[in-house]
Amino acid sequence: MLYSSGPLSKIFSLAESLFQRTPRRICRCTHAHSGKRRVCSEICSKIRSTGKDCPQSLCCCPARYQISISEIRVAVSQTKLHYTPGLRTEAGTSCFGKMPFHLFYNAIDAQQFRSNEHVCNKVRQEFNIPADAPVIGMVARLNFAKNHAFAIRVFNEFLKVQSNAVLMLVGEGDEREKIENQIRDLGIGHHVLLTGLRNDIDQLQQAFDLFILTSWYEGLPVSVIEAQAAGTKCVLADTIDKTVDVTGDIRFLSLNDSLSMWVDTLCNSLPYKKPDNFSKIAQAGYDVNTNIGKLLTFYHVKA
Repeated sequence: MLYSSGPLSKIFSLAESLFQRTPRRICRCTHAHSGKRRVCSEICSKIRSTGKDCPQSLCCCPARYQISISEIRVAVSQTKLHYTPGLRTEAGTSCFGKMPFHLFYNAIDAQQFRSNEHVCNKVRQEFNIPADAPVIGMVARLNFAKNHAFAIRVFNEFLKVQSNAVLMLVGEGDEREKIENQIRDLGIGHHVLLTGLRNDIDQLQQAFDLFILTSWYEGLPVSVIEAQAAGTKCVLADTIDKTVDVTGDIRFLSLNDSLSMWVDTLCNSLPYKKPDNFSKIAQAGYDVNTNIGKLLTFYHVKA
């Protein structure tokens, strides 16, 4: 299986269960949790292994597979990213045109991200972060779109106000060397942590006092949903879809605003006691366990 753990593994397990229970040789639909070919290929391969004909995947089904028409269409977000700042369309409309579709959000395991002081202390100890040091976190691939350069410039100014602050950049990508050079040139290497790829994002999020995202363009970033689930206040570029704010703890600023305005916003967000946002995340439709129940009902499968 392509995904052996995490929310996607549950989606694939549900799909596999559906395929096994389908008495007919043609499945009426597939639920691809991504538009990427590799995900659709995995689902199609799973169907083929059960001896059933392959249906049309929701997006990008490779032409070499047998095709039949899907009767159910699902979108996982309200908006679809275009590579032009500020330009978005309705995701379902973009994928399916005038055909009807259903909306199931790209959800997370909200329970795992609930604010946990013990985990926070554990992560800080791992990275030797003092208990009183404010930590600004950013979880994003190290590439052009995420605009780490701006976030680092903001943090450099923030250090002039909070001299013991730490910036934790979680992710990997082709701009890592460029980012490392910028950090070195600013002389702030002792205050910036580049963690690389991690499989414990839910725990790292606990250590963040603030979450920042300064993307040039963005769809609906799951990392921001995760940050809110952890009770973390967020400061985001206004290039990011405002529907991502499901807790009311997000401030949006323009990338054209001054660095001092960004720093003031960060400073004014501290200190605070992290709330338990689980119910808000679930009510907004972003808890995967809640959504699995809805999917089971949606596809008429008993849990």
